[in-house]
Amino acid sequence: MDLEGPVTVIGYSIPAVGRLDEQTAPAPEDYIHVVPDSLIGRVSFRFDVLPAVNNLQDNEICRFGVEGLYALSCVAVQGDGGVPAAEGVPEEVFTTVHPTALLAAQDIAEEVVFLRFKRAMYARDVNDAAAAAACAGAKVDPAEVEATIAAGPGLYPPNGEGVWTLITAVPMRIAPELQVDFADARYEARVVDLRPGDTRLSTVRVRFKVFDKQLDAYEKKPVAIVRTILNAEL
Repeated sequence: MDLEGPVTVIGYSIPAVGRLDEQTAPAPEDYIHVVPDSLIGRVSFRFDVLPAVNNLQDNEICRFGVEGLYALSCVAVQGDGGVPAAEGVPEEVFTTVHPTALLAAQDIAEEVVFLRFKRAMYARDVNDAAAAAACAGAKVDPAEVEATIAAGPGLYPPNGEGVWTLITAVPMRIAPELQVDFADARYEARVVDLRPGDTRLSTVRVRFKVFDKQLDAYEKKPVAIVRTILNAEL
């Protein structure tokens, strides 16, 4: 799916919170949420997938992020959530709601969706930074902001494990070879495969670590990079 906003994946409607089974021994990985006292009688829960950067939805009670990119959101509302039970169905019934608008198969290539999503996140970050700078009294050139957004995200600094991420401007023909020129020749880039065998995004994303040849160890902090080159052997 082309994930630009919330997309409902499933919903549940229960006659009352008190009708749920009591969990007396939750597992360590369980998420526990206290349902507000205002939710009396029938309550409906809706689970949406959405960009992780989106603001909280109305009546959202929890959200679980995935790699800072996507998130699973849960919304709880009073009543049937706009999906009434079929005629003749008892009011005490528990209902599962499956959306009918989802695609049977992915309509857009995953790597294309990934790039669109990353660019959308980047555009939002740039606009937020520009707005914050303007509020602080700095002069912000709208043309420069637009040019920055148009250039795209490109290279992302290392995460806590020292892994850099390089995003291509467009999907490449094959998984590209990486060349990184550092300001200090003691460093070299070494591509890392965080998910062996998973090549779905190999034509749009390259991850690497910086190796310090003098210390014979990986450098987790940012270092100066002169340029990066991706070669897809056109």
